[in-house]
Amino acid sequence: MNRTPLLIGLLFLAVCVRSPPPPDTDDPGLGTILLAGTPTRVLWSDGDSFKFLDGARAGRGSRLQGYNTLETYGPVHRWGDWTSEELHAFAKESAGVAASRAWECTTKGLPDKYGRLLVECPDLRRHMIRTGTGHVYPFDEEPDPELVELQLQARLDEIGMWEKGRPEVILTSVKPFTEARGGQDWFVNGRTGESGRRGHQSEYQVCEEVCIEPLRGKGSCLVYVPFAQRYGVGRADCLR
Repeated sequence: MNRTPLLIGLLFLAVCVRSPPPPDTDDPGLGTILLAGTPTRVLWSDGDSFKFLDGARAGRGSRLQGYNTLETYGPVHRWGDWTSEELHAFAKESAGVAASRAWECTTKGLPDKYGRLLVECPDLRRHMIRTGTGHVYPFDEEPDPELVELQLQARLDEIGMWEKGRPEVILTSVKPFTEARGGQDWFVNGRTGESGRRGHQSEYQVCEEVCIEPLRGKGSCLVYVPFAQRYGVGRADCLR
């Protein structure tokens, strides 16, 4: 009796059972980057962060440097004539924009304060800022003049996030007094790209909207939601 076909069939079955299922190809955030020239599959959660799907870093998160996209966990941003729901819908599209091309990227292997790998993708960064999909956001350094110029042009063209308002100040993070051991609100200047923070003694309540500068003029608002209540079954009511 020739057992070869039977053995081949059993080996094929074992591989099929043990192999992990392929990623959902319908996910708009599924893409590829060229990390130091090596094609690497990634899953973009928004326009400035992704999770590695390949190699030794599989499963690890990342944070791209030099720019920021709006929060996607809920309708938390508001400025100008935008509603928070409109800006939320716009923010969720940023993952698909980032996944639309295989961008060339590099990393020095350094983590951010949350343990995510810091990654540089210069062409993507320029694209996101020029199209108004993201805004300049330096990491402990001066804003890149080239990026600031691209952002000023996007603001003049009133495209992307600047279509219904051009705030001078965009709130990027708000934390109450007890959570931050002294309240801290982080913001970035929409014209210069400079980041900063303001201290306060307020105890923000979950789902409270915090604003900076006159909203209808040059300011913006951000809804406070602790990280533990942004995802899953414990999500805050304002995100449901």
